[in-house]
Amino acid sequence: MGNRANVYIINQLPDKGVYLYSHWGGDSLIETVRDALASGPGRHRWNDYSYLTRIIFCKMVGDNIDGELNYGISAVLCDNEHPIIVLNCEEQKIGLAKEPRKYNHAQPMPNTWISFDSFVNETAELAPPDSINFL
Repeated sequence: MGNRANVYIINQLPDKGVYLYSHWGGDSLIETVRDALASGPGRHRWNDYSYLTRIIFCKMVGDNIDGELNYGISAVLCDNEHPIIVLNCEEQKIGLAKEPRKYNHAQPMPNTWISFDSFVNETAELAPPDSINFL
């Protein structure tokens, strides 16, 4: 049981990134990411993947900072039941991707990207993934 979802944040290396995992927040994770990007600290760190990753994760965890359940950080995809939210800080873009095949550790890549600004200001919708793309 759960409502599992992941955020994938691409780092400066072309095929590396980090997953942020939520066990129960799948239905609201996209709004959590939007809130993190729209926050003052988030806006100031759009181009800094390490700080932005921490800002998003703190927004996900909220008051559950000392809990041992519900959230995780990983180099590989954790359990998942929703499209993966993918952020590219260098290009300040966000999109949704399907889960890569388990045996293939390729990066999840959206077919359609929108700018952080369009996402935060809700001037563009994230397109659901229609096929799997790998970097």
